Amino acid sequence: MSGYDVISDKFPDRYVLDLPRDANAIALQRGGWKFSYETKSEAEIRESIASDGRPLFCSMFFPNFADSDYRVLELGPSDGYNTAGLEFHGASNILSIESNVDAFQRCLILKNVFGLKAKFLLGDFLKYLHADIEAPDLIYASGVLYHLTDPVAFLRRCGEVSPDLFLWTFVHDEEAIRAHEYETRLFVPQDDETVHIFGRAITCHRRYYDAELVQDRKFAGGVRAYANWLSRPDLLAVLEGLGYRVLRMIDDGYSGLPAVNIFATRRPA
Repeated sequence: MSGYDVISDKFPDRYVLDLPRDANAIALQRGGWKFSYETKSEAEIRESIASDGRPLFCSMFFPNFADSDYRVLELGPSDGYNTAGLEFHGASNILSIESNVDAFQRCLILKNVFGLKAKFLLGDFLKYLHADIEAPDLIYASGVLYHLTDPVAFLRRCGEVSPDLFLWTFVHDEEAIRAHEYETRLFVPQDDETVHIFGRAITCHRRYYDAELVQDRKFAGGVRAYANWLSRPDLLAVLEGLGYRVLRMIDDGYSGLPAVNIFATRRPA
């Protein structure tokens, strides 16, 4: 038996001895991919990425999107599928920040598979936003706002550093939540908080994470035991107060809850 065989036999989890291909790297995160990429071919993964309209709409609604010096700051990229979509639609200067270690690794795998130019950083994007950073042209925050404990402070900081903003987020709707058997037990109205900004009282609706769901490998929520949700009117009021002008708002939903896509800018009309 050769020395090579002895080493690989002793440490089989350290070596992949199949024919080298991208699928081997994708398989390292088997069971973790949100859209089960380990079961798909590269062409099917690309098709899945292309089916997400959010990056496409950004390329349509933000006039300078495809300029080489247009800086995109993506927050919470999950598996990197929207990062890839943003590049596929013309963005060439993307910095993407993810705090979940497994998700970060999946982002790097996808970067390698598709040869993405995007730079991925591992860490807390809130700390990054409050550091001395080079201001982005667009903050792309899909699936982020409703995982924060202080969404108003986050939006305020976005308004300080970025002229363009994209949000995909759930919005608090009392009627929809009351009718939702699962969600209604996660919201605790007595723990709601009120934030006063721009002469308006903004309600932050407290939602606790399901303890069992947090243990799931695919959990992609926040790092605290709870998050605070904003209603659509409150969210729009905060954006208006920050000087953002909504270019387009597209209603959406997921799992029986209302959500919204917001494309906004602080640039002159």
